[in-house]
Amino acid sequence: MKQKKIIYLLLVNTIINLFIFSKIKIILYRSLLRYKISYKASLGIFSFIIAENVEICTGAKIGCFVLLLDNKKIILRENAKIYRFVKVLGLNSFYLGKNAIIGVDTCVISRHKDRYNNNVVSGGRFIVGDKTIITNKHMFDVLGNILIKR
Repeated sequence: MKQKKIIYLLLVNTIINLFIFSKIKIILYRSLLRYKISYKASLGIFSFIIAENVEICTGAKIGCFVLLLDNKKIILRENAKIYRFVKVLGLNSFYLGKNAIIGVDTCVISRHKDRYNNNVVSGGRFIVGDKTIITNKHMFDVLGNILIKR
């Protein structure tokens, strides 16, 4: 994403995170940013969601202090859970299957410098299958694609 768009989305996310109640946040994300978030999902305080395409299904939960920044597509299926202090940066696609869980303080990053023109390049897909659990404090560097499933 372009830097001006990211700054704008950060500003909007900061305003949205001033509200404590998850339902108000969902209404604001749906109306201001056109994200597809179920009214039966749950969003924790100070959780920033910045992506071009967002789909969060019924029963999905995002914990407190979660950063989902500069991603192209984020999909959380039914009852998927992201616990607190999780960072997901610069992915083409981030997918959590039904009842999948990502534990506390996990980091998923896909950013590197292109050798030839010195630009920061995003990429890679991170897919967690249905009923799969990633426990606490893991680090994933996604330059290609990662598929984790049961």
